[in-house]
Amino acid sequence: DFGLNPVETAPIYVLFYGDDTPVPGQRNIIDDIPGDADYSAFWRVHKVTVPDDYVANTARSLDDITTAGYTITPTSILVNCPVVRTEDAPEMFDLTSGWYQHGNVEYYSFSNPIPTTEGGPTVVPAPIYVLFYGDGTAVPGQHNIIDVVPGDPGYSDLWQVHKVTVPDDYMADTVRSYAQIVDAGYPIDVLDVFVNCPVVPEGSSLSDPSDAPYVQGWYQGQTVFYFDFGMNPTTTAPIYVLFYGDGTPVPGQDNIVDTVPGQPDYSAFWQVHQVTVPDDYVANSATSL
Repeated sequence: DFGLNPVETAPIYVLFYGDDTPVPGQRNIIDDIPGDADYSAFWRVHKVTVPDDYVANTARSLDDITTAGYTITPTSILVNCPVVRTEDAPEMFDLTSGWYQHGNVEYYSFSNPIPTTEGGPTVVPAPIYVLFYGDGTAVPGQHNIIDVVPGDPGYSDLWQVHKVTVPDDYMADTVRSYAQIVDAGYPIDVLDVFVNCPVVPEGSSLSDPSDAPYVQGWYQGQTVFYFDFGMNPTTTAPIYVLFYGDGTPVPGQDNIVDTVPGQPDYSAFWQVHQVTVPDDYVANSATSL
């Protein structure tokens, strides 16, 4: 039983060479998933014609298809393919070595793209909803709520706290999505508080678990998990990455930072500064700014 479904179909994009040869190894592309207004488990095949030199899975979204200018032809073929959530494999995040003023430092590196303001080194946060009673106390046992995860437009590892005020008889985890907050009409206040909480696959861990708590949250009614590294400004700090003149990173060179936790200009979000070194440079000859 896949539950309720509208009678309307949604488009599924199938890539072909020429008239009738499917691109071997290419995954089909959809632009709606469960929870989206236009989602349907019944798909109408849209044939996408690509050039002969196309490499499978170069296009991974409808935006990729339209940007490339590929011809899209709706067909009369309908298929029943309910989308289900796939689970990413747990990850072990290891520490990476770096340099700070000739001394060794270690840091974690997360792969999620970080949105920044146009033309400026400032991180754009995403909202995280934290529930409070009217007297200002956080609801015990309530997990925080987000409305974007890695891969969604607007996702960021940096979150801005949105305070949600609930009635005194509210029971923890009754609300598990932003949509439920809106439907309930609970007041939302945007706070000037920002936290560094990268969302990770369930079961992930840090090489030193004491570095940050592993926390459960809610995303559109489903459980999500993140590491809570605490408060962080929206500003970034520079990290210096060394390259040879041909654009090749210096093998074995640790990156260099000039600020660490506790200093006023520290941020866990780093803006990469490329440093070009001569061809005879030896890795880790430079260990400070």
